[in-house]
Amino acid sequence: METVMAHLQQYWILYSLGALCLIFFVYFTQKYTLPILQWGVELVIYCSIFHVVLHYFVRLVKWFKLNTTMYWHDKVDPGWQTPLQRFWDRAEYNPLWLFYAEVIVAVLMLAAMLRYRPMKVQKIKPRREPVRKGAVPESLRVRYSGGKLPGSGLRK
Repeated sequence: METVMAHLQQYWILYSLGALCLIFFVYFTQKYTLPILQWGVELVIYCSIFHVVLHYFVRLVKWFKLNTTMYWHDKVDPGWQTPLQRFWDRAEYNPLWLFYAEVIVAVLMLAAMLRYRPMKVQKIKPRREPVRKGAVPESLRVRYSGGKLPGSGLRK
């Protein structure tokens, strides 16, 4: 952590200029960049929640295995663990397939977000006129007026 702080203190001017340029870029292209940023933050939140749930589930399963072992057997710690902070380090996952399972779930979350939450700019639909009690909306007036156009005696 000390090396990161030393690096930030040494190059704080460059980082602040880069952040300023990034803020201006995002401000002027916010129609396209803000949905992408929101989408990315949403994916990070989903993956973080899954990672924390997986971590505590593995701890619970490890505790359950240790406490349900028969008394005549030696209680051997299986060593199951997932890192809570250093999630990128594969060496800290035991068994290793937990890392790959987490990566597969993250890819499935990405696929679900692409399928159900597309990143395209949505068009705003025009507002409908408010519904008044006892009045038929304009869009349904022809259907319920016997096929006559409103205001004329002619049929369609």
